[in-house]
Amino acid sequence: MNFDDFDEWFKQATGHPPFPYQRKLATSGEWPELLEIPTGAGKTAAAVLSWLWRRRFHPDASIRQDTPRRLVYCLPMRVLVEQTRACAVRWLHKLGLLAGEAEFDGDRLKAYRVDWSDSAKIAVVTLMGGEVSDDWRGYPEREVIIVGTQDMLLSRALNRGYAMAPQQWPVDFGLLNMDTLWVMDEVQLMGPGRTTSVQLQLFWDGKPFAHLPRRTLWMSATLGTNTGTGPPQWMRTPEMPTRRSRDPHTLRHSPEDLDRPDFQACWSARKQLEVHLRDFPNSTPWTWESPELIREILNQAADGRLVIVFVNQVRRAYGLYQKIRQSAGPQGASQVLLVHGRMRPRDRRAFEARLQDSV
Repeated sequence: MNFDDFDEWFKQATGHPPFPYQRKLATSGEWPELLEIPTGAGKTAAAVLSWLWRRRFHPDASIRQDTPRRLVYCLPMRVLVEQTRACAVRWLHKLGLLAGEAEFDGDRLKAYRVDWSDSAKIAVVTLMGGEVSDDWRGYPEREVIIVGTQDMLLSRALNRGYAMAPQQWPVDFGLLNMDTLWVMDEVQLMGPGRTTSVQLQLFWDGKPFAHLPRRTLWMSATLGTNTGTGPPQWMRTPEMPTRRSRDPHTLRHSPEDLDRPDFQACWSARKQLEVHLRDFPNSTPWTWESPELIREILNQAADGRLVIVFVNQVRRAYGLYQKIRQSAGPQGASQVLLVHGRMRPRDRRAFEARLQDSV
């Protein structure tokens, strides 16, 4: 493999050439603070693989040295953690840089076991409720990708780590705040966590640890950036005016990106919400048990469209699920799926795997 050609290297990892903005993120001199790119246009690959290229393969030695050794990929919910972890494992595996063994079913990750024996390889570890990896803390000199939820990661960065003994708080506090690149993804879903991440970065800006940098990249398709001057409203903290004299450096798509048909498809994809009101024949209002509701759901799905029904109680969701299966018949019943908050982890994983296989 030619590690001198970013486009070839990126294609080896992902199966397709990079968009111009992805190439710019990996190869330019300055690392941005905000990344605003349309949904489906490869922000995850841009962040993970740009960090790896700059850390390992950038031709400028000063950029390699200035790129933190730990990538902390912070997400608002656990299902996104599992997806991002699987992508990172798959890319490293295809590049021959994965620490450990991974088992795949096609492109879908079935299992991954970390092995720290090869110091030249990079591990992917997880920090979220019910799945907390702690072996990475024993290898502070190693490059690692840490993927987790904001509650687990931000609490540790604040020296108040969830699901940890207080005696261990300082360890993760130090490792997650020094020699670390934070990627805050889907920030529009993070609530107070995104402003907390801004204030955390402000606390570390200007500290005399130039050899152990701490940086943050906030990214989303909808960052809420201002049309005028100044940072987005959610980035404005009480200390920002005294600690920052410039607006955040933002990377967006370019005309060259729009020239790519695959990028243009993401940019021009229809994104609309329609409200449909239907008058049912009964004079009494229909409920989740109504035959009219069952028929409407099946009619909407008759031409192969995906129909998602949200119900506000597990009991009702299960009852509706059973009624739809009965009405759909033996052949249609297999296409009806149920997911709820009380599922066992292994059942939820099986459900998610089935959804991924159907995409």
